[in-house]
Amino acid sequence: MIIDAAETHLSRGNSAFHAGEYGLAIQYYLEYVTAPFDRAELAELIAGNIVLARKHYRRQRVETLRNGEDARVGVCGWELAHNPAGRVLTLAEAYHRVTPSVEIVGAIFPRWGTSLWPPMQGSKIPCHSFIVENEEAFFREAVSLVAKHPYDLVHLSKPRFPNFIFGLLYSLIWGAEVIWDVDDEELGFVGAEEPLKLAEALEGKGRLPPPKKLHSSFWTRLTVGQVGQRWQVTVSNPALQQQYGGALLPHVRDETRFTPCASLKSEARRRWSIPENIKIVLFFWHTSQT
Repeated sequence: MIIDAAETHLSRGNSAFHAGEYGLAIQYYLEYVTAPFDRAELAELIAGNIVLARKHYRRQRVETLRNGEDARVGVCGWELAHNPAGRVLTLAEAYHRVTPSVEIVGAIFPRWGTSLWPPMQGSKIPCHSFIVENEEAFFREAVSLVAKHPYDLVHLSKPRFPNFIFGLLYSLIWGAEVIWDVDDEELGFVGAEEPLKLAEALEGKGRLPPPKKLHSSFWTRLTVGQVGQRWQVTVSNPALQQQYGGALLPHVRDETRFTPCASLKSEARRRWSIPENIKIVLFFWHTSQT
């Protein structure tokens, strides 16, 4: 039964806490409070347990990092089934050059497919995701994902609302350092010109509307409005740096994966009848046939 399973999570959480396994305790406690039935009567108590376990966990992580262990890095993508995943993979590969302890986390929305972006499928970097079949269940699934994969540093690729939630959860649950990454003007993708302040979004109601169409203009404008209000920022080019500030992190790929070859260049030019003295600027567009 579901209730029996939840009670098991609670008892295991308490056992892990008393054994000094605070990260594991947090995971069990979160599985307990996110079970699909009402636990309001114990919510305050469990919340106190999580806060205390988080405090001990952060102390353990600080000591572990001081002893030379690599920081755990998570690169987070709001949507991992199509083009937005490109920057996620770029960031993850950049981190992977300096630490092996990097993973990719994020969501997959069926409107763009139900599997990882094809170039990401061949990556050696571990990837953890869930398919958002029901957007109203997004928050519960996000908590579950974050609980299972703790990181010391989380880099959010693109200011979209799912990433905002991931960032908040990683900060609150694991005390992770969070960084926004802006590599495009996201407002342009939703036909908007101005971000939305939180006070405007609340409209005196004290709460946000139900979580529907999380890719829409409302949620994107709200999230873009949070860039610079919390957490550090990286950007992909000087124009975005003027708009959002932050550190410049160009959109580049690992040059060691490409081998220059003069004969292949000449062969390609002959194939397409392009003279050797003509400069080429290549634009490549790929779209699925589904």
